[in-house]
Amino acid sequence: MDRLERLREQLHPRSLARTWFLIRRRLGQRWVDPWWLQSLQRRLSQPEGLEAHLCPDIASTPLAEVVTRLAHKAGQAFFFGASDLSMLALRYPAEFPEATEQILHEADDLLQGRVHYAETIIETELPFKWYATSTAPGMEKWHRIPAAFHWLKTLMQAFWLSQEERYARTATMLLENWLSTSHSFGHDIWRSTNFVGLRALNLLQGLIGFASYWQRYPELLRPLFVQLYLHLRLLERRIEYWGYNHLLWNAHDLTLLGTALQETFMDATRWARRGTEMMNREVMRQFAPDGIHVERSIHYQVFVSKLLGEWIAVLWKAGQPVPPEVVWRWNQSVEVLRRLRHADGSLPLYGDGYRTHDPNTEGRLEAIADFLFALHAYLHGFQEAARHPLLPWKIGRDFWTDCPQPHSQMQGTKTGIASARVWNEKQQLVLCLQAGNSLSGQVHAHADSLSFTLSDEAGDLLIDPGGYGEVADKWRTYFRSTYAHNTVVVDGHSMSQVQGVYTLYPALRASLDGCWHWREWSAWVAHHRNYQRLRARVLHWRTLLIGGTELLVVLDYLKGKRPFRVEQMFHFAGGRLEQVTESSWLWGDGNRQWRLWFACAAPASVQVFQGSETPLRGWSGEIRGQPRPIPTLVYQSHSSGQHHWIVAALARPHLTITLDLQPASGRSNNPLLRVPGGIVKMIRENPTALRIEWILAHACTPTLRHCMAEAAVE
Repeated sequence: MDRLERLREQLHPRSLARTWFLIRRRLGQRWVDPWWLQSLQRRLSQPEGLEAHLCPDIASTPLAEVVTRLAHKAGQAFFFGASDLSMLALRYPAEFPEATEQILHEADDLLQGRVHYAETIIETELPFKWYATSTAPGMEKWHRIPAAFHWLKTLMQAFWLSQEERYARTATMLLENWLSTSHSFGHDIWRSTNFVGLRALNLLQGLIGFASYWQRYPELLRPLFVQLYLHLRLLERRIEYWGYNHLLWNAHDLTLLGTALQETFMDATRWARRGTEMMNREVMRQFAPDGIHVERSIHYQVFVSKLLGEWIAVLWKAGQPVPPEVVWRWNQSVEVLRRLRHADGSLPLYGDGYRTHDPNTEGRLEAIADFLFALHAYLHGFQEAARHPLLPWKIGRDFWTDCPQPHSQMQGTKTGIASARVWNEKQQLVLCLQAGNSLSGQVHAHADSLSFTLSDEAGDLLIDPGGYGEVADKWRTYFRSTYAHNTVVVDGHSMSQVQGVYTLYPALRASLDGCWHWREWSAWVAHHRNYQRLRARVLHWRTLLIGGTELLVVLDYLKGKRPFRVEQMFHFAGGRLEQVTESSWLWGDGNRQWRLWFACAAPASVQVFQGSETPLRGWSGEIRGQPRPIPTLVYQSHSSGQHHWIVAALARPHLTITLDLQPASGRSNNPLLRVPGGIVKMIRENPTALRIEWILAHACTPTLRHCMAEAAVE
């Protein structure tokens, strides 16, 4: 019976499918892929072969100029760019003298043929024998390390910190040797997608770091770009579908490379999108809600958490939202490691854990964990805990100049309530967004998808009016309706039919698509489909942008099958509203004041209600059975077609806000964030004046995985 059961397991369709996949993969790596790589390299090396894959606006540009452009743009969507050079050279040696000395020492040893990697020194000759397989006893994988191009990153860092050309000359000599080698594409340094991605990342960092030097050698640049494109195509072709940590590694590399090269290669957007989709999917599959990685190994718990942190940092820096449940699981995985760490800084070993270094992970377990904790602290705005010599190379000049808000917290999951808190010594801002689903039928839920509340250091500002009571009357119906919440009403209908005491039908369907945090800005992107039941079949996307403790921007994009009417609701906690200009209002309550600005893509009007019974508007039901009048502002507009855009900004009174909605006119330079309905730009005209531009676009696909941004704040 045991043999029969084993035979049944072996013949199971899933087992057969995996076996067939592994056979095809093995055959492909041995025979098909080497031929494909050689063929692709020949095509790219032909005249105009590389240019066919460059973006149209740079296809005819000299490659020296393309490298300069890439180096200057990279800092907006990658670890660092050419603009970071002077800052690193000026501040890094003073703030991290030991790390600077170590970098220069390793670079000097490289000039003598001693390769440092993960606290191990490999004695070799220059240039390297890339395909050498002889190793010293116990060295195992170490013979492959030169082919990972870690030496290129070390020489680049030494060149930046010292500005000595001998490091650039050595890097150039080694690269020329690599390019002139007749490569055996069937070797393990090509079969391993981890190796291919790592080499491509280091090659890109070398292109950025040595851009000023390699401009003198235009004959070197073309084969370097050919190699970069070749590596990315191979990485995309050979994604490790069946690996666990390997698949996260591949998704990390593909996203980072694609994001940095979007203005260089036409295929880069596809690479970045595919890497992002894979990472979003695999994080949910491989990390449990409590943050434990599926492989149950301390070594890979640390390693994949580091990869995920770098991935989040680059996407946030590039202005791309990250699903909040992904950020949540990363936070949980880091907290797991914090709890496991002993008083002396060591970590307990379980699974495949070991105290020594690993040739794939840049050092000892504890050293990687130290960097991970510093990165986590930096991205959450805790600067005092984010002092680590690796961070400036992972973040760039922002490590010193435009660090995240001193204190901020963003939490939430895709189907629930999201919250964000930003604070400093004197002020704070707390946002709570309702972006979850509900049951239908007899439920306690209200028709309040994408409604939010806001409070500052003195108390509530925008409120949820509450439930009033559980008696079937007009008050109960009103307080459960969409009109009683800080969201959008379409064509005078609630998002769901609210009747009696509990009836809510159909169920509410909302989703929190992404969270984003960089410098002083934090954002949520969410959408709901509850107005699909109306004749206009409207979809509603809402983006909430928080600018430190002083500003909240609400961007509403609605898309329907026919024109529709929109009412944007704002329920204040108390106080009074006064009109200042045609498009701005001032709210005050005692010593507190906030100013509200509006802009719309169509003609609009404003109504203010307070304790109105016809229609029923401007009430709070926080105390059971005792409705209280509150000021409620309703911004009314009609869509001029199938698309509609509304933007509102709530700011402290010392700020002057200018809202500008513009039609799309080609590619935008330096957007803050690509959101559903267009691109947002924040332009600081002076310390108290901010211009918010929303460049409207119908074709900006309003789903997270396609929200690829191009750059950072102007």
